[in-house]
Amino acid sequence: MKMMPAIFYRDLEVERQKLGDEPYNRNDTLVPKTIELMKKHGADPDMWMKDAAIAYLDRAEKEEANAETGLFPPNSHVALGGGVRIKRSAMTMQHHVRRKLVRDRNFMGQQAAWANETEWLNKGMEALEGRAATTTRRDVLPDEGGDD
Repeated sequence: MKMMPAIFYRDLEVERQKLGDEPYNRNDTLVPKTIELMKKHGADPDMWMKDAAIAYLDRAEKEEANAETGLFPPNSHVALGGGVRIKRSAMTMQHHVRRKLVRDRNFMGQQAAWANETEWLNKGMEALEGRAATTTRRDVLPDEGGDD
């Protein structure tokens, strides 16, 4: 995916901040605004098509894996890193090793991210415990930032 200019991200952040504090549906609110900003800041239509194609392929691969029986469907395609994919049933020893490295790296990154978020959630729950239901994290942990 090609990076957009910095002004695009600043404008996008303005749109995100306009949403306020209530839950929102990203598809109904931010997706149309993001498309509008992409057009405004000169996004290449070919880039859009490439990104859409990648999203459709991701969905097809997920549906394929879910449609087949068994834990590891032999005809499902798996990532080997660097955009390379292969059918599970066609994997050689080298492919198995490469897949394991990809999976292990992803797992370690996910574990670290989950640990960080768990710590963040626990801190917030401890600070909010016993407070009114309308109290927000920003009320009890103002040093974390939030509204400027």
